[in-house]
Amino acid sequence: MLFPVDSTVISLTSKLFWQEGYHQVKLLNGFSLTENLTSAAVLAFGERHDLSFREEVIDLIPENAVAIMDRGFASWRLIDERCEGNKRFVVHIKNNVRTELNQDRYRVVYFCNLLSKVEFQLGANLRSLTDEEVAELYRQRWRIENLWKMH
Repeated sequence: MLFPVDSTVISLTSKLFWQEGYHQVKLLNGFSLTENLTSAAVLAFGERHDLSFREEVIDLIPENAVAIMDRGFASWRLIDERCEGNKRFVVHIKNNVRTELNQDRYRVVYFCNLLSKVEFQLGANLRSLTDEEVAELYRQRWRIENLWKMH
């Protein structure tokens, strides 16, 4: 089961929220592509980085799923925690991040989008898949995200 996880920031316009000092809320959740269902949503008022949701992200991922995440969720600590919890994942790693590779637990897959001429680094703990198959999983997440933006 493919399970993209992402977050978005929603600007709050209510004077009641602004009076309390809240100008935005971050919504984080996942989506099962197989079952066509969303996960429970995590809401946080104020400004928080995706990495501050480490525990919530790990809890969102179903046992039989492969979490597919963007760069906001990429940290070696979060990757290690996902491996310890036996959660399967593909995460986009920023190109300027030094890869501290633990080859027993995960690997880094490199691929290039020839149309946009952008190189990607993906961290993954999917041993049974080839590099090309891991890259295709991430491409599927990217295609779905762009379809959401179009609607």
